[in-house]
Parts: sequence; C-alpha cells; structure tokens
Amino acid sequence: MKLKKFEIEVLGNSAISYFPGQTVSGILHIHNNKDYKHEGIKVNLEGKALVHWSELERVRKQGGKSSRKTLKTVVSSAEEKYFDV
Repeated sequence: MKLKKFEIEVLGNSAISYFPGQTVSGILHIHNNKDYKHEGIKVNLEGKALVHWSELERVRKQGGKSSRKTLKTVVSSAEEKYFDV
C-alpha cells in the first residue's frame, strides 16, 4: 500500500503540551493512491522528551610547581519516556 498522505490532527490544544491524566483527541487522515479493503488501523503512540546542552567548565591543571586554568566543554543529554502505547 502506498500512502499519499498520513496526518494526525490534534484537536483542542494549540500549545502541544499535555499534563498527566489529560485527554488527547484528534483525527487521523489517511489518503491512499487507490481503494483498499482493511479490517482496521493500528496506531502506536510514543511520548518522550529529549534535551541536549553544553556548558563551559573551568578546570585547574597542575603541572609540577605551576598551575593554570583552562576551559573544558561538558556535553550533556537526557531522555525521558512518558508513555508508549
């Protein structure tokens, strides 16, 4: 089956952020190139957050009797899964 268009239209929340227990509703638009007989449509949903950032950290390097300060880039990231249905 070749899809011409597959779109999920979320209704009622223009901010696209939700809170625990809040209902999400919408319309699933599927347009095919030709007619097909189907017994059903299965939709899997996954909600997650991804974040990535970098910071500069001052580092003191000891070298014998002297020391010097340098900057080191520390890269961090995190992922949190909210649901998978």
